[in-house]
Amino acid sequence: MSVGQDARTALLRKFRDKYGREPTIVAYAPGRVEILGNHTDYNEGYVLSTATNFGTYFAAAPRDDGMVRLTAGDVMDESLFEAANPTPSKDKMWANYVKGVLAGLNSIRPAAKGCDAMFLGDIPLGAGLSSSAALEVSAGLAFARLYGMEVDKMELARIGQKAEHEYAGVKCGLLDQVSSIYGKKDNLVLSDFRTYDISHVPISGEICFLMCNSNVRHALVDGAYNERRERCEQAAA
Repeated sequence: MSVGQDARTALLRKFRDKYGREPTIVAYAPGRVEILGNHTDYNEGYVLSTATNFGTYFAAAPRDDGMVRLTAGDVMDESLFEAANPTPSKDKMWANYVKGVLAGLNSIRPAAKGCDAMFLGDIPLGAGLSSSAALEVSAGLAFARLYGMEVDKMELARIGQKAEHEYAGVKCGLLDQVSSIYGKKDNLVLSDFRTYDISHVPISGEICFLMCNSNVRHALVDGAYNERRERCEQAAA
């Protein structure tokens, strides 16, 4: 059994234990690494990236009321909020990524009911592999399916980006969300952020990229990322 399947199996077990029933929707999104290009996504440049074999699973089942019970499966912490009005949290910051995505989908069509939801993944947190984007994308895919919505890939990427901006406080570009959504086995993702054209570059099955965890924590919400973006915008001006 692969690492990813281990996470899925663990999520289903935890969901049953927590909510006493099976989820009706299980979505998955991978993390990412960039091969060439960094901070070029919000500077109208190119990025060559790839999805990883680590990701996040998001499970959900509808409720009869309008509340969302969201659980972080790794620590089993719960956040309760209104599906139609998910406001940013000041104490459970991890929930803001999901709340922001649901708010973005609500701008297309308000959620008619709530749900029980849980997420769990195998991306090392704070390792620079975009665990937040994988959570946003998997949550967006699950909510869209749960509420019967058709959302194209780029639109969902922008919803995830907006969640980062308005709910998590990180003025990120679209590299992470695009790489997660457009990731394809044995392919790199080539993104032109002048035109937002996305294409794939095949790579040989004999090639692999080794990622080494330095255990130095990577946190975009510490303000350094936003400062770097501001400096880039000043330089461009």
